[in-house]
Amino acid sequence: MMVEGDACILLYGHQMTMRPLASFSAKDLDLLEVYPSKSESTGTVGDRMAGPCAVGPRGDHRTWYVIWEKGSR
Repeated sequence: MMVEGDACILLYGHQMTMRPLASFSAKDLDLLEVYPSKSESTGTVGDRMAGPCAVGPRGDHRTWYVIWEKGSR
């Protein structure tokens, strides 16, 4: 279930989740990637997104965030 304020997040490059970006602390992040709609052409992120985060029929989607926390790579 999507809650208002939830973002489309891919943790560590493979685990999709939906939660507020505010649930992460900037001091704990190693890398944050941001993909506005129609900006990711390789399918690497899009192939892992589902539900309200999935790519639409015209290639559009909500903004995606790929988050890498310190010590995760």
